[in-house]
Amino acid sequence: SEGNGEASFTVPCDWENKHNKDKEGQPRHFYLKEKESGEEFPRAYYVKNPNKTDEENKKNSQRIGALMLKVAKSLERDKAQEKSSAVVLGEELVMEEDKVKDSKKEKRAPWMEIARKETKKAKGLPESLEPLYGMVQKYHDNSHIKDNPNTTRVENDPTSVAWCSSFVSWCLDETEYKGVKSAASRHYISNSSENKHKLKSNVVKVEEPFYGAIAVFSDCDSAGNTKTSGHVGFVFGKLKDGKIALLGGNQGNKLKISPYDCSGKAFYSYQKGNGTKVYKIFRGYFKPKDYTIKEADKLNNNDVYKNVSVANFKVTSIEIDTSEGESSR
Repeated sequence: SEGNGEASFTVPCDWENKHNKDKEGQPRHFYLKEKESGEEFPRAYYVKNPNKTDEENKKNSQRIGALMLKVAKSLERDKAQEKSSAVVLGEELVMEEDKVKDSKKEKRAPWMEIARKETKKAKGLPESLEPLYGMVQKYHDNSHIKDNPNTTRVENDPTSVAWCSSFVSWCLDETEYKGVKSAASRHYISNSSENKHKLKSNVVKVEEPFYGAIAVFSDCDSAGNTKTSGHVGFVFGKLKDGKIALLGGNQGNKLKISPYDCSGKAFYSYQKGNGTKVYKIFRGYFKPKDYTIKEADKLNNNDVYKNVSVANFKVTSIEIDTSEGESSR
């Protein structure tokens, strides 16, 4: 593209495909980040309108291109245009008029904003590395596992204890809706003989998934016979293959979004070091007992993702690997 202080960038296909839906003919606004300095720059992006001629679209903008609206004084033009070091795609910008609209929108499950910020902070790194290692300790502190005045169990390595439930509890406790303060996922199964936890009344079962619903799974054998161990996380959305996009900890030893089968049938989860295969089975969706599910919480077309890579990118702005048979505790 031509003009003073303007440069053209290629938009990654995954990002482009995710943002094209229902946006034909509309200018898009987002951030690009210069790799070395971390400097963020606003950009505009225009999606080809199928109802216009090629000539009309060409005048508006090229289909695959990002136009720099502002170039920081600290970034030289030629450096900005270098493919190898130019940009990392970042969060989409919310324009001023959109902010007004958003302020009038009904807010969704408040703990999900906390969970998403934590997921982004973890950067897709494994639990053995910072910042996630220290974050896990924080989650366990809240569940009285380590370094807390009310500690009932002390572990030198916080990651040696499954932390999916501690993560869920911590996120809920950051809002007015409280978790069960336990590292045991089964304690989120309300009205069950398996749950003798004194705070089990904090949650109640619901029939349908919603954005932020607490989804609980039990480890089991291939026939579905359950064990006391399991997994818990938050419903982030749905995948096109019918599975749930679950945001949680201990998923491949990371904090991220992974696919989970909530059909009620036993499914293969992962294989232990000794070769034993671990299966899981869905036990139900739950919510904090005092939380009223709003219309905005209900899953809609915007909550359906092609795959978890797209969902993870939406939250973290980076690619996070997810593979079948990844561990979850």
